[in-house]
Amino acid sequence: MKRISATGRANVLRERACADTMCDMLRSSSWAGPFVGRARDLREVSERFARGARLVTVAGPGGVGKTRFARRLCEIDAASEGGATPWFCELAETSDVETICDELARVGRSLGATSDPTGDRVVALGAMLARRESLLVVLDNCEQAVESVARLLGRWLPLAPSVRWLATSREPL
Repeated sequence: MKRISATGRANVLRERACADTMCDMLRSSSWAGPFVGRARDLREVSERFARGARLVTVAGPGGVGKTRFARRLCEIDAASEGGATPWFCELAETSDVETICDELARVGRSLGATSDPTGDRVVALGAMLARRESLLVVLDNCEQAVESVARLLGRWLPLAPSVRWLATSREPL
């Protein structure tokens, strides 16, 4: 039997509370209602991740439901056996590496993750991600920061090999 220290128990409880908060956000009323006609697409993306894909981009014109699709995939992932709480990063207001890093760090902190504030911030965030197992990170609304997101993913993919990434954008990465 594995012993968990009081500190470890507190961390587990905090992570569960953060997971509950994330699940509440994913089920918020603005996203409630039936999700019709995307079962095949959801299955395809899930199968790609199951076969080892590390990055999937959902691209299309505005208003077709890319964000809703990503949120539904998060719900499915969180409910799966061994699924970790997905990180949903809203990038609509970002345009550069620094603001993308700010958003990823904010989401991570809200779910109890910490990163080393010294040194190369991209590497520190990569190390923070690497400590998470079976994590799905959604980068939503990447279109105004496509080049910055692509550069960051080029660094984060090798730094955090167990992380799966879903990007939504009006343009392919």
